[in-house]
Amino acid sequence: MSTNEALEEILREIKQRKLKPKQIIENYGQETLKQIITYLNRHYGFTATDIAAHLNLASLSHFKQLLRKLNIQLEKEWGYYTKPLPHNRTEELLRKAKIDQKIQQTIQYIKQHNKPPPWYNQLSEEEKAATILWLNHKENQSLRKIAKTLKTHHTTLTLLLKKHGTQPRKPYRKPITEPHDKAYLVGLRTGDLTVRVNGGSLVAQVGTTHYTAWHQLFQKLFSKYTSTFHEVPRYRPNKKPPYEWTIIATLHPQDKWILKQPKNKIPEWIKKNKELFLAYLAGYTDSEGTWYPLVHYGRKRRKGDRRKYYYITFSAANNDKQLLEDIKKAMEELLSIHGYITIAHKEGETGRLSKKPGYKLVVAGKNAVKLAELLLPYLKHPDRVRRAKLAVKHGSRYLTQEQLQEWRNQRQKEKQQTQKDIELARKTYQQKHKNPQTTKPTSTSFS
Repeated sequence: MSTNEALEEILREIKQRKLKPKQIIENYGQETLKQIITYLNRHYGFTATDIAAHLNLASLSHFKQLLRKLNIQLEKEWGYYTKPLPHNRTEELLRKAKIDQKIQQTIQYIKQHNKPPPWYNQLSEEEKAATILWLNHKENQSLRKIAKTLKTHHTTLTLLLKKHGTQPRKPYRKPITEPHDKAYLVGLRTGDLTVRVNGGSLVAQVGTTHYTAWHQLFQKLFSKYTSTFHEVPRYRPNKKPPYEWTIIATLHPQDKWILKQPKNKIPEWIKKNKELFLAYLAGYTDSEGTWYPLVHYGRKRRKGDRRKYYYITFSAANNDKQLLEDIKKAMEELLSIHGYITIAHKEGETGRLSKKPGYKLVVAGKNAVKLAELLLPYLKHPDRVRRAKLAVKHGSRYLTQEQLQEWRNQRQKEKQQTQKDIELARKTYQQKHKNPQTTKPTSTSFS
């Protein structure tokens, strides 16, 4: 009998008798346990969660401790993009959930009351797995949402499903192929958005106190390409305000092209096309730019005072002056819109997060209004959209007091919504953490 055949025989014994690592070591020895873990990882492509389920463990932390004890380094973990289970019972358990009256009653109770029924703990492990599988596959609920309802952790549910030979619903992933969305994403990443590889997955995330606006932006941009969104309330006592949100979208692995795009200049493929440049500039504007009324003082009167005039202005900020010069030049060549670059704040200025000097690109008057008209079809940030519409509505003339009040009202609405978002972050965070001083974030499903 070959080594692989012997290991398969032991795996069947583990499954039949539901042996745990301690019992496997007692029956077969520690070296055999190491061979089993390595075999499952390299031969089947199983992740830590898959292997922990095969070893009948209820917690992933216990398995990670075991890996350290046995000095085992698993190969790359690709999450949902692993090889399928050798014996997949997903359809079998879904059929059982459909015809089993007790399981259907449990499912209906969870859907109606958003909590587990009183008899939930009396269900067998297989009945619980069938219930979770139905909610996940047929009701399209994420494991994170189900775990929140059942007051447990989503990893525990994953272990339970895989322990019974079933797979969670594979999340929807699609590479970003629309050129305008690609250009917009490059512009957004040049500003506040962060795109990185995390545990084999490509994630786009932003930290913000403007939760509602970025929530809508993420849905407009990424919902065509992914079904996985998360919202994370964070607490950072050394920052003002101390509570904020991190919003995360998990993208397709083929979208790693974004990591190679420069952040200090406009990519050449975007400069060659006016529409792509507008999408890029809209992404950058949603992150770092806005429209607002700027005061202008007229000549001195006889009494010595000056009359105030207000006109619409656009500005976008960055610490990299060269990037703003590149955007200014492209605006002139592709859009025939002229602007200028000025200092936003000096180097080492107090009260600033960045100690570097800051610059801003300014476009004023009719050029600012023209830019608003051109960017409106591409903007996704709701506050930027409303401000661009106000700019188009009021035009390039000096603002009347009535028009100026509209801008003040818009600013007030934005500030009020931000305060609501910060308060929601505080309440959500404190509900999840008994000790609010804990800085480690907890992820929850994106509603």
